[in-house]
Amino acid sequence: MSTKADHSATAALGLRLMTRPYKKPAKDTTPPLSSRARQILQYAHDTAHALLAAFEHAKGAKKGTTTDEAQDLLRSMLVMAGAGLDGMTKQLIRDTLVALSARKDAVGEEFAKFCQRSLRGDSDDELMIVDVKLLGRLFASEQPRQLLLDRYVADLTGSSLQSVAQIRKVLAALALEDSAIGLKLADLKEPFRIRNAIIHEFDINFNHVNRNRQGRARDDMISHTNALLTAAELILNGVEDSL
Repeated sequence: MSTKADHSATAALGLRLMTRPYKKPAKDTTPPLSSRARQILQYAHDTAHALLAAFEHAKGAKKGTTTDEAQDLLRSMLVMAGAGLDGMTKQLIRDTLVALSARKDAVGEEFAKFCQRSLRGDSDDELMIVDVKLLGRLFASEQPRQLLLDRYVADLTGSSLQSVAQIRKVLAALALEDSAIGLKLADLKEPFRIRNAIIHEFDINFNHVNRNRQGRARDDMISHTNALLTAAELILNGVEDSL
């Protein structure tokens, strides 16, 4: 795995480094619950730096419009940062939610709300239990709480975390307040918009002057990549500080 020293050139261009780099646990020691999540985030940083370095190599000393291939490297940098945020957060939920529920009442409260919604099914009536299949499984299960907890984790991790609304949902589940951990959710709107345009629409823009895909400026893509990587580490740090 790469180290901070390996990223000096790309860091000089403005791509951020992890404030708490991943450290492989020593043998015969129990790794922290967040260890795998931090390892995923380290991979995301390493990949972003490698892609930016590849872009710089492809661009060379040439000024002006970059090639389609170089543009794809910038797009890939942002997409992989988003994937890192997604994968890290889901791993963090799987590995720490139970421990957090024992330490923070707010985590248990969000879990209780999920249980209530699950038992109501599609009904808006808070007093009506309509999901008899789930109720039957709970009665038949030797560990009904674990069954519901598994469903809760699946609900939180079952879709792509690539919108501000989804990040808010995760923050509530982990009992984190955006302002308390230094996260500015408004800064994620544009990175998510661009990421989704790349993933879902191939960044196509037939009205573009020089090409049929939306051009992306290096400095802007570095800034957007930083926003996603920063959000990921702030969430991770916030959970680690709660454990």
